[in-house]
Order: sequence, then structure tokens, then C-alpha cells
Amino acid sequence: MNAARAGESAQYHRPVATGDMRFGVSDAGVAIVELDGEHDIYTAPKLRDRLGELVETSPGVVVDLSGATFVDSSILGALLNARQRAVEAKKGFAVCLADGSAPAVRRVFDMTGLSETLPVLPDMERAAATASSGPIKANAADSGD
Repeated sequence: MNAARAGESAQYHRPVATGDMRFGVSDAGVAIVELDGEHDIYTAPKLRDRLGELVETSPGVVVDLSGATFVDSSILGALLNARQRAVEAKKGFAVCLADGSAPAVRRVFDMTGLSETLPVLPDMERAAATASSGPIKANAADSGD
């Protein structure tokens, strides 16, 4: 019989895996957020809040997903929210997804077509340069053109 149906709490033998978030600053003052491991609805609120703070206080923000092994739609939502905030604040924003990144993470960006919108770049040097070069351009859908 299912434990939930019997009025007992379900017991899980393995804790939910969550990834790590690290924060730093580049030589140009751009905020760097590195995500490692699995990120989903459990880590998205922290990421969303932190990105909001960084967009307000930094000249630009880079989110490095090169060490991430999984991201879900809630993480994409946090990234899109941060990008929109950066557009409104006239700040730089970019995502780094290195060539050797996890196929599952790369596939999410390929399937959604978000690589150019965010933008997603293949190395930290280019991502940091993009984020430090000033305001990102809103695409035609954002600007109403």
C-alpha cells in the first residue's frame, strides 16, 4: 500500500540534489554568478533574487552555466527576468555556456532558441566583455517594433 494513502509520510532515502551558486566580480566590475550541478524550482528563487540585486548594483552580470548539469524552465525564467531587468536598467547581461558544457543544459537553450536573446556565449572572456560593454539591446519583440 502507498504510504501517502495510509496516512503516513513518505520517506525518501536520497535527499534532493541541488547545485552550488558562487558569486564573484571580474576585473571590470562585472558580477559573475557561477552555477554548478542541478538547478531547478528549488534554487530558482535564490537565483532570481540574487540576480535582481546584482543588476541593480553592478555595471553588468554574467551567469556562467558551464558547470551546471541540469537547468529547468524556472531557471530560464530567472535568467529572462534578469535580462529584462538589465535592459530596463541599461546594464549589460550575458550567459556563458562553454563548449564542454553538459548536453542537457545546452539542449535546453537549443530547443528554446534563447541563445541569442540572453545572449549565450561560449567562454567567460566574451561573456564578460559583452556584459561590461554596457546596455544590452532589446530585440524587436521587447521593443514593440
